[in-house]
Amino acid sequence: MQITSLNIFLIYAILNLVVFNTSHAQDLRPTTICPTIDPDEIFRPLIHKKRVVGMVIGVHESGETRFFSYGETTPGSGIKPGPDHLFEIGGMVKSMTATLFTTMLANKIIGKNEPLHHFLPAHVKVPDTPARRIQLFDLASHTSGLRRVPWNLNRVERKNPYANYTKEKLYAYLARPADLYEPGERYIYSNTGFGLLGIAMSRHTQENFESLVIENICQPLELRDTRIHLNEDQTTRLMPGHESRLRLLLQQKSFRQVPAWDNPILPGACSFFSSTRDMMKWIEANRLADNPNPTILQAAIAMTHQPVKRIGTHTWSALGWHIYAAPGDPGHCVWINGATGGGCGFMGFLPGSKKSFVILCNTSNTGAVDESARKFITQLDPGDNR
Repeated sequence: MQITSLNIFLIYAILNLVVFNTSHAQDLRPTTICPTIDPDEIFRPLIHKKRVVGMVIGVHESGETRFFSYGETTPGSGIKPGPDHLFEIGGMVKSMTATLFTTMLANKIIGKNEPLHHFLPAHVKVPDTPARRIQLFDLASHTSGLRRVPWNLNRVERKNPYANYTKEKLYAYLARPADLYEPGERYIYSNTGFGLLGIAMSRHTQENFESLVIENICQPLELRDTRIHLNEDQTTRLMPGHESRLRLLLQQKSFRQVPAWDNPILPGACSFFSSTRDMMKWIEANRLADNPNPTILQAAIAMTHQPVKRIGTHTWSALGWHIYAAPGDPGHCVWINGATGGGCGFMGFLPGSKKSFVILCNTSNTGAVDESARKFITQLDPGDNR
């Protein structure tokens, strides 16, 4: 297989997110160097070319986890972001939503094929097709048939589109979804579906979504900075988000700070903050989950990596995650990305080469970050280290 076939992987990464253009930041050298991996040549140009303000990359390789820092926390500050700075992780939280789902399956709290309407108020009309109802597994695998976001979401308000969305609006959308595809048949990346999965699990357990994630995932793995609601110390370490501005007459780019997204109704889709250090613990927990004597959590994590739908020549969907290339092929990677109006990120692990990585950025430029992640995967796993 030619490594250039990774292009299909990039296409799906970009299609799954909103692409924002970004720009200027001062170059600051990385803080550490890995034994054989040098991200500098891939990620430093994002600073030079004024694509992002700041970013932190974590890499696990040769039994060590290292961190690399680029750019600044805010333009002109001269302060480098570090592994304990917090970022919005956007849709990357879907990997945790899916694991919460498989944990409940393993503990027989819910059933894989239970219909969604069992978990919503009786008065809520859930869209169904003549063939069958929407099931929980459909929501977790992006095969519910529901569109990416509800038609009545205020997408014009890019700065904080979910902030004023209500359960009443969500239930109104479900009563009139406009374009529902056959559940279980077609892959459609859906924030709506994952948001509903979070609601279903919260209603069934009578716990809020953040508490479920903390109790079942964050506490066992010691992810102390992965939260929706931040304490005072975490707030001081939160990276401001940025979007780019282009002055057309002068052809100059600048950055503007934007607020973090609030998502009180659909937190299972995108809601959490986290640090690169925490996300490296999470991606390593995923890399190591497939072992002969797994704990319940490890078995639940491993279940989320199983392919569900082929969505490209070399790309499959899983539960929350996506998979590029078959096991044994160069570039075989289990990955997920995410974005908000002021940040983006990407993380993945390569089972064949026993490596993992996390990229968190405080600028919404998914196109540039996803492209850099694609290049980084080829550096991590060129196919000659089996």
